[in-house]
Amino acid sequence: IVVGTGLALLLGVALWFTTSIPVRVETAPVMVEEIEVLGPGFPLKVGERFLMRRGVYQLAFEAPGYRPFRKRVEITSDTSVLLFDLEPLPGSLDVVTDAPDATVTLQNAAGEQVVGAAPARFDGLLPGNYALQVNAPGFVPWEDSIAVVGLEQAQRLDVDLMEDIGWVEVATTPAGASVYLVDPDGDNELLSGATPGVIRIPSGKQTVLYQLDGYKPAERSYQVAANAGGVA
Repeated sequence: IVVGTGLALLLGVALWFTTSIPVRVETAPVMVEEIEVLGPGFPLKVGERFLMRRGVYQLAFEAPGYRPFRKRVEITSDTSVLLFDLEPLPGSLDVVTDAPDATVTLQNAAGEQVVGAAPARFDGLLPGNYALQVNAPGFVPWEDSIAVVGLEQAQRLDVDLMEDIGWVEVATTPAGASVYLVDPDGDNELLSGATPGVIRIPSGKQTVLYQLDGYKPAERSYQVAANAGGVA
């Protein structure tokens, strides 16, 4: 009886192995090592494959930075590989700048924009490339792209904005003239109390007024580049 029982058991095990279907389970973009397989016939992992009988199985696994995966699959005689794509979890991005009153605009590949005041924190960002723009009064706009990792990771970007200011060395004959930046609305700004000297003015085409008691005022126009200088 014992021998017969042992032979029957061995025959059953051999039959189970010979009739089971070897199935390889693959995950992307990362390979998960621990995979839970529940189903008929006591599925067994041998090497890199699961020995499974025909039927419906429940697969479940987890990977850091990705949503937990759970799915029902049907195993047939034609099944050899199961490939599953993991869904990444979102991450966050902090954008920091020293420029006062700065605003940050983040745009995804679909053209959707989110605007925040610096320091700005953006949550719920899926992996991908984003267009980033930082603007602040008196500073040159900054634009670039950033690759967001996602996967529950927190990223930080420090942005140094360049002042939208140039400088011009001015001199008059005779010396001692006051220098004003001409405002179209009439509210001229005093730049220097007496020439010669160096004046700082916003970039672009600007008009400067020179005044000296006893002399006729004079205006000059300058094309100024940000963070650059010249001589007048």
